[in-house]
Amino acid sequence: MHLLPLALLATTATAHIVLNLPTSFGFDDDKETTGPCGSFNPMNRTTVTQWPINGGAVAVLQADKSANLTFNFLMAASTSNVMIVPAMKINVAGTGDVCMPVVAPPASITSMSGMSTVGMPAVLQVVGETDDGKLYQCAALAFAAAATTRPAPPAACKNATGVKITMLPLPASTSVNMTGGGMTAPPPSTGPAKSDDR
Repeated sequence: MHLLPLALLATTATAHIVLNLPTSFGFDDDKETTGPCGSFNPMNRTTVTQWPINGGAVAVLQADKSANLTFNFLMAASTSNVMIVPAMKINVAGTGDVCMPVVAPPASITSMSGMSTVGMPAVLQVVGETDDGKLYQCAALAFAAAATTRPAPPAACKNATGVKITMLPLPASTSVNMTGGGMTAPPPSTGPAKSDDR
């Protein structure tokens, strides 16, 4: 886990996001604008978080006064065929800790015909749209069986005082090329979501 105090981020010239939960590939202050994972190898499977197919908690530290955060699942058949499947997009007004108690893979992943989702590898990608451009953080996942009882979010998942979260419409799925080994077959595109407030 890469916990950085907000005061540290506030001293830098640019705004940043830090993925605190699940365990990220890492944080490089100077290369966070490098997609798809802030300069880290998206095929890295050194630390893998078991992720219930009905969703898990995501904790992000935001150092900008306002940012749009998109939570994507990266699914790859090969490095030349990687699908970026959006699961949730929010606007965050205010700085500090941001917690989304449940971020689940879309139905386009969990209902893939003829495939078992449990055990399937994936990458959670968080994209922050700020005044400094797009910022990237990622974590390696393996989909696990659905949680029958939803546990309380861990202590690391909390919302700072004054932070306001607004749901935004989802962007469309896209395909990208990457270097490294493949993960699994890509799912079909997902549609837009309704917009509401939380």
